Amino acid sequence: YSSHVTLDTREGIYIKSTATSAATGCWVRAYDHDAVHAIWFGMTRNTNSAPVRTDNTAAIQAAIDVTLLLSAQKVQLPQGNYNCAVGVYSDPPANLRAAVSPGTGAFSVKLCGMGIGNNEGHGTSLTFPTGGEAIIIGQGRGMEGRDLRIAGPGVSTTRAAMPSGDVGLAIAAYGSHFLYENVMVIGFRTGIKTGFNSNNLTDSHQFRGCYVANCYVGLEIAQNQNFIVGLGDCTFADCTTHVKSLKGPLVNISNGNYSTASANK
Repeated sequence: YSSHVTLDTREGIYIKSTATSAATGCWVRAYDHDAVHAIWFGMTRNTNSAPVRTDNTAAIQAAIDVTLLLSAQKVQLPQGNYNCAVGVYSDPPANLRAAVSPGTGAFSVKLCGMGIGNNEGHGTSLTFPTGGEAIIIGQGRGMEGRDLRIAGPGVSTTRAAMPSGDVGLAIAAYGSHFLYENVMVIGFRTGIKTGFNSNNLTDSHQFRGCYVANCYVGLEIAQNQNFIVGLGDCTFADCTTHVKSLKGPLVNISNGNYSTASANK
């Protein structure tokens, strides 16, 4: 279990024993293998009584990395509002984080919340107050995300002045057949961006029932090898540009609401 204990730095599933070496054994959480729950790794929700927000990046990242180690598929995020200081990689440690592209594509992760929430705070909300690339989706096949709210720093002066690197869902090259459903992205310069890291093939991505708001660009198809992007029943509101294809690939749009951006910003 040495490799398991080494990777599971937050001891969400594999817990080092004080009585024996990790090479011999360790404590292992009993779970049903349906999902790896990020709360096991120490996620701490924002509360009104705690003005200093806990950074949950390491907890969420640890849950994703252990899921990949187990060849599992689903990471379950708990209900509540959670801060993240930097981006979260839905990708193995030896790929994008190691500057390897293309790396392995033989994985699939479902990042699942409890809904996009409401004014009472129900659902799962991840807030990235310093911006940057928030959810960085790697080179796998069949990656999924659902029932999440992803919030950026918002607009301080104008949308056009927001930092160019602020992206809610950043989709890397070499991935295919991604599905994101009931995901809200709000307050980034770019809500969703395909091919954010290089001009290599990424294709067959579907977004269903998603809501993108208060962004300079709602969806940006950034490279000419980004094919077959579909939007179904999505809403884009108060984005200066709702959908932008820089290199020419088409976007398939069915139903949805693409409201006019406000004059401000």
